[in-house]
Amino acid sequence: MTWLWWGLGAVVALLVLDRIALWAESRGWIYWRRRSRGGGGGGVFADVYLLFQPSRQHIVEEQDRQRLTIAQKETGEPPLGIDLDGGTAVLPPPKHSGDEDAPPTNDAPEPPTG
Repeated sequence: MTWLWWGLGAVVALLVLDRIALWAESRGWIYWRRRSRGGGGGGVFADVYLLFQPSRQHIVEEQDRQRLTIAQKETGEPPLGIDLDGGTAVLPPPKHSGDEDAPPTNDAPEPPTG
């Protein structure tokens, strides 16, 4: 029966200690359960993690590269009608305000060959 009283006393003591710590946290004296610590040590653990798994660094770099790369559709023709290797540029004809109903015409000059 004495073990029961000791166990009950220990639980009550822990609850009182928890309430005192929460009170001290609300006053700004300590960090206990409710406030975040700021996460300043995350960078340190990431470097240690990369020390033991260097392939993870390559995965992160590739994900960053793919996130920053602009996706362009592959059409097989030079972008914007400019062929830098051939030295040619094809410009589309200007649109006139009264030509919405007219079928499109191909008045663009042919690129020089040779």
